[in-house]
Amino acid sequence: MEAGTIARWNKSEGEPFAAGDILCEVETDKATVDFEAQDDGVIARILAEAGPDEIPCGEPIMITVEDEGDAGAFGDYVVEG
Repeated sequence: MEAGTIARWNKSEGEPFAAGDILCEVETDKATVDFEAQDDGVIARILAEAGPDEIPCGEPIMITVEDEGDAGAFGDYVVEG
């Protein structure tokens, strides 16, 4: 797999999640797979919107933080480059 798309976000910015929660669904040329959280946290910023645009592997799609109070620090964050 070299690229995929976000089919759907199951969580929103600022929303907490627990280990095992499905954060989003990722579509590839062969399958749709769930992106499962490995730890508890909060989605601070979604960097890749759901839709038909392909996202190369390795490109960040979101920023997560452990503490909800830290999420606001990433409200205006933009990936450079």
